[in-house]
Amino acid sequence: ARDLRLLCDIAPLHVAAAAEWSTFAVLSILEHLMGGRAEAAACEGASVIGVPSAEIRQTLLRHVEFASGKEMYGLKFLRGLDPLVTRIFKDPSEFSRHYVPACPAGATTLSVAAAMLSLMSNPSLVERFSNLAHWVLMQYTDEVVAGAGSWRLWHTLAKLGKFALRSFDLVWSTRELLPVPIGGPAAFDAVRRSAGQRSARLR
Repeated sequence: ARDLRLLCDIAPLHVAAAAEWSTFAVLSILEHLMGGRAEAAACEGASVIGVPSAEIRQTLLRHVEFASGKEMYGLKFLRGLDPLVTRIFKDPSEFSRHYVPACPAGATTLSVAAAMLSLMSNPSLVERFSNLAHWVLMQYTDEVVAGAGSWRLWHTLAKLGKFALRSFDLVWSTRELLPVPIGGPAAFDAVRRSAGQRSARLR
């Protein structure tokens, strides 16, 4: 959870997903090898606009597999998820106020799926949904990590990365890396982990 917060502090979620590091693809593989934790965040009892969380989860698990830029798969993805996403986000107030705190892992995964749908139907909304997922992840990091296996969040984020037009290289700028602060590697590491100090050095 700590490392995930650091990654999200470095870059927006859609940038991190498309990075050449393939972080989320690796996490997805590890989750699969470890057997996942499906029981960790079933979100029993949670719902949004009358749709039970279990139904949202099953819809995501069934259709995220088709998330692709290829026409046939992309059409299956669009047809399978667009009605649910449109219905929920037509008025997102209930989603934001009630569903996010009740089921952070599900809310993050649904927001990422919505970002992928936007890439196909309305690109102007991509960053809005990606930033929503980013915000939920930052606010409820521990809960999201605990439920990621159940919702296949890492796999969904890896899919989002494949939609990118290019990969992003999350290296530090030379202005930020140089000069190394007096005090050696430990002092530099403190700056690297502090968003405030990094911003100050870039001014």
